Amino acid sequence: MKQNVLDWICGTMTDATSAIVLTHNIDFLFLQSIVWPRLRKCGYPKLTVFADAVCAQGSYRQHGHLLAGIGRDYRVVPVEMGAGRRFHAKAILFAGPSRAALAVGSGNLTHGGWSANQEIWTTCESGDDGLSAISAFRNYVSTVLAFVHREESIAEEIEDVFVHGADSWTAELPDPAGLLGAPDDRPLLDRMVDLAGDGVRRVTAYAPYYDAKGEALGELARRIAVPIKVLLQRNHVGLSAPAAATLPGNVELTGVDSNRSRFIHAKLFAFHRSETTLLVSGSANLSKAALMADRNWGNAELVAVQEVSQEEADDLLADITFLDDVPALPEEPPTDRWTLPDQHLRILAARFIDGVLKVAFKSDEASEKLIVEIDDGPKQRCRDIGVNGVARIRLKRCPRSVRLICTLKSGVEVSSEPAWVDDEASLGRSVTVRRIVAKLQEASETGALSSEGWFEILQLLHQHLQRPRQQFSYATTRRNDSTATTARSYRVEDVFSESFGRPATDMIAGVSGAMRQTDFLGVLAHYFSPEMTDEPAETDEESQPDESVEETEPQEISDATAKEENKRRLNRAGSVKDAQNGVRFHRKFVALLEKIVTIMGGDGFCADRTPERLSADIAATALLLRKGLVDRVLAEDEFASITSRLWSILFFRSGGEIGTIEKHLQGLGSSSEHPRAAYESAMASPRLTAALILWCFPDWGQGSMDAIRFRFAAMALAANLPWLAAGGTDEEVVGELRRLSRSMPTGIEFEALVDARNRWVRDGVALDEFRKAAGLWKAMELAEACSDGPLKRGELLWQAGEFWVAEKDCRRDQKTSVSVRRLAGVDRKKFRPSYLAPVGSLLQNPDLLKLHDGARRSLLDVIAEVRTQQERGRDWWQEPS
Repeated sequence: MKQNVLDWICGTMTDATSAIVLTHNIDFLFLQSIVWPRLRKCGYPKLTVFADAVCAQGSYRQHGHLLAGIGRDYRVVPVEMGAGRRFHAKAILFAGPSRAALAVGSGNLTHGGWSANQEIWTTCESGDDGLSAISAFRNYVSTVLAFVHREESIAEEIEDVFVHGADSWTAELPDPAGLLGAPDDRPLLDRMVDLAGDGVRRVTAYAPYYDAKGEALGELARRIAVPIKVLLQRNHVGLSAPAAATLPGNVELTGVDSNRSRFIHAKLFAFHRSETTLLVSGSANLSKAALMADRNWGNAELVAVQEVSQEEADDLLADITFLDDVPALPEEPPTDRWTLPDQHLRILAARFIDGVLKVAFKSDEASEKLIVEIDDGPKQRCRDIGVNGVARIRLKRCPRSVRLICTLKSGVEVSSEPAWVDDEASLGRSVTVRRIVAKLQEASETGALSSEGWFEILQLLHQHLQRPRQQFSYATTRRNDSTATTARSYRVEDVFSESFGRPATDMIAGVSGAMRQTDFLGVLAHYFSPEMTDEPAETDEESQPDESVEETEPQEISDATAKEENKRRLNRAGSVKDAQNGVRFHRKFVALLEKIVTIMGGDGFCADRTPERLSADIAATALLLRKGLVDRVLAEDEFASITSRLWSILFFRSGGEIGTIEKHLQGLGSSSEHPRAAYESAMASPRLTAALILWCFPDWGQGSMDAIRFRFAAMALAANLPWLAAGGTDEEVVGELRRLSRSMPTGIEFEALVDARNRWVRDGVALDEFRKAAGLWKAMELAEACSDGPLKRGELLWQAGEFWVAEKDCRRDQKTSVSVRRLAGVDRKKFRPSYLAPVGSLLQNPDLLKLHDGARRSLLDVIAEVRTQQERGRDWWQEPS
């Protein structure tokens, strides 16, 4: 009864990834302004609160207009037990990678329950024999879920906390013990008496509330025929005089009070034996609804059961004062009983998932017409009403609140109370993403992020990539209307027109060159945000902070020569120290990037992620790598090497193997559960396209064979997976490029980024057109249509539907087979020279394949670049420098 549970929360864990809270009453303002900021310091866990439905509705009615985090930062799940019943359990579970901590007690999620009142909490941890109680808590939450109108995501989120093998403490959860919960087949009173056994000598009981006739206390006294001391707080007596008059003779009433006159809201039952005490404490009052309820009647309660010494039991009550007199008993006792408000229409839950608002509701009568009111403003008639009273409407973005207005068949119009809306995309964000966003927001507020800060973000990204959650998507790249963000299907005439890639409005003009680090921090945080349509606020040049620094007087040194020498000495020492620190930091940074490359190259990297999350992960990694190059943490050759490896792993063919994304897409096939087209549509994004362009176009390794090979591989990628290069409309992609160019000082002109994007799309269309045209010919016919000139070393060839490269010079009429290398890989194959078609020769004759002239010129440009490098002694198949 001495413990402040808020202090316990802050002192228990700093790396919590999940938090589950059970409460009867809830104060949303206390949760948002006091609890949530403290939880962020405990590791930024995903918070799920189960609260009594009527209490939650009443609190939201009062404070809903002041709340920002509900349904976004944390989830509150209303629990409706039904008429005459209430959800009354109170508990807090924190879980992290290495341990978990549980508190079961009497305090509601209010300032009084978690701080001001005199409450009782039983706490335990996974490393201190607390796993049995944690296992019992898991089972109890499963019981609670039966009273919740839920999507499967809620049950999966809860189960995810206890998944065996996910975290070290969950590997071997023991049999449940240490907790008693209701509803259950047997009442709490029966199980408490059974556990107490025959050796009980006396009982001490305290609760602030009783049933009107004192029936539960009377039943306890009859079951255990030993002296029972019942404590009653002065000025907060919950037992009526008429009820007390009916109690058995073994009940003794004793007055108590708090030392600081605080409300004693604790509930406890101490069964004293000769040497130990069985202590039962938690949410249960001395009432029928709490102690005598069964599966179908009464409250939901949760109590902890523990064996303690007599000294520990006595110490528990040491902070209350025992009075000489029994407080005056009221004729009508106070009660926390409530009745269900008279509402003909009630919202049970409202959730926004993939562009659809789903509102579960109860109505006393069948409805004739249902209107959905969004954020106390726009109203929309709902015609899509499913079974069990679930209304569905399509919206572009998630609203904050919703209200239903229903015309009943009797002609009466009724309306519900407003309810908050759970944005499943926001709530589904992983803990590491939440931590990254919090770190970026914190740095944005201070105006800068140190090198160590960047390293910390990279570490968080590494952790994030290691912990996939296939069922939860923290971002959605799909637009929430009928025009989904998918790859554009371009006609070749449009792609090679002068107007291609230029939005209807001139979005290219007016890009400011003034940049601050906070601009990039805001954009990167926005890339982790699920609300993809919200653009970060533009930077006003006039609001730039004053960068002038107040000069301070240096320490006075009289001799000018001594001054100069002192200055050189300080600069020399500082330079050496900075250089040493820089080398160490660089090694750590590169080593961490190597780990990220390894993770992204794993076989399960794509399969373990939703397409939305995979898109966002790749985009965020791209921006962080580019930022590392801009800040000179990465050298150009290191950036080029890591970029080449990652693109090869994710997108290109390497050693004859296709990239991991294409491999995953092929595995989907035409499955009805995950059709390939739907997956591509979900992954396609203007943000992903823009991030890929900024990552490696147009300045990486220009003029080298490495760059040419990369361009051709990217060309093939745009032909095979066009949605990567054209993930949205021209306006959407150019808008993202504009945002990125404003936020990151890469030295690349915005026009150059737009041109790189247009060239990438054009290259892909050109290559696709070539494949289609060449595919209409038989291999021998196509080879015979070429000129009879010799094949040159490194020449680009076409055979068997693929591109190849000649390893050495040879004549076309040569009778023996020649060795060629596959362009998209390093494997060799032998063909007769007369079966090989030089691509340059095919393209020189515009009437042969009848390609669009723009597509033909695009391919000839690449061939010309290859020839230039060949003349400089560099072969296509040589390893990158």
